[in-house]
Amino acid sequence: MKYTLISPAGELSAFTMGSNVDEGEQLQYTVPAGYWKASVLEKGDYGLISEVVVPGFDWRDMTIASMVDIENAFPHLLSKVKHLIRN
Repeated sequence: MKYTLISPAGELSAFTMGSNVDEGEQLQYTVPAGYWKASVLEKGDYGLISEVVVPGFDWRDMTIASMVDIENAFPHLLSKVKHLIRN
């Protein structure tokens, strides 16, 4: 499963989650606060992601990115990530 991240400073990065560590896949990863993230299943029929949120999850803190959100905050990245945005 490919994870794509955008830092608060507008830096784009990506990595693959998986068990094939010898090929550079990550078994786990810590996403810092304030990052936008998206994941895409690149192969196989299913994937499983488990997340731990600390100090705790509150729906009021959650935002699903819209095209407008990303365009306003990171116009230089929109063409690279628009395929990851549902609306």
